[in-house]
Amino acid sequence: MIRIGKRNSRPLVGVLVILVAGAVVGVLSAFTAAADPAATSSANAEACPEADTPAIEATTREVRKWVRCRINEERAVHGVNKVALNDSLRKAATRHAKVMVDTRCLAHKCPGEPNLDTRIRRSGYPRGADSWEYAEDTGCGVSADAMIGNWLAIQFHRINILNETFDDVGVGVVREPVKGRCDKDFATFAVVFGHREPSG
Repeated sequence: MIRIGKRNSRPLVGVLVILVAGAVVGVLSAFTAAADPAATSSANAEACPEADTPAIEATTREVRKWVRCRINEERAVHGVNKVALNDSLRKAATRHAKVMVDTRCLAHKCPGEPNLDTRIRRSGYPRGADSWEYAEDTGCGVSADAMIGNWLAIQFHRINILNETFDDVGVGVVREPVKGRCDKDFATFAVVFGHREPSG
């Protein structure tokens, strides 16, 4: 989903701009990604040589790095600016990935968790901005490369990854699956994209 927020006299509110898959946003934009050879090209191997390493055989930090590498690689191919790491978005994405694993929920909002708009505001990302935009991709997959490859195959995720408005990203990874939804050797991923327009 892609949302935009604006600061005014009322509390920060996110206004829906594009709703992924209508009323079933959590179903079609959160899914599993198997190790699909078609999703991994020789170009990928050259730019992000370790991105196809199984997530359970790497550190969380390495997998996060490879996810961002693959995102920026795809954006470069399409002439889109790179996204920079943002710590606030990373924390928001990581918390959500952990909640998905803990609650066995593969969606944008899981039981006992605030919605994406509230999670973004609580992260502090909008602080000091007049307006901001954000989007989230979630899923589980065997590797960073497999996850990105499968997101790119789905229009709604691809829109987020290649959106030229975004210049920030936060990657959350839990090297465990969402039980009952993902294979046992999969990791769980959440990626939050963002853009801020400064005040004044």
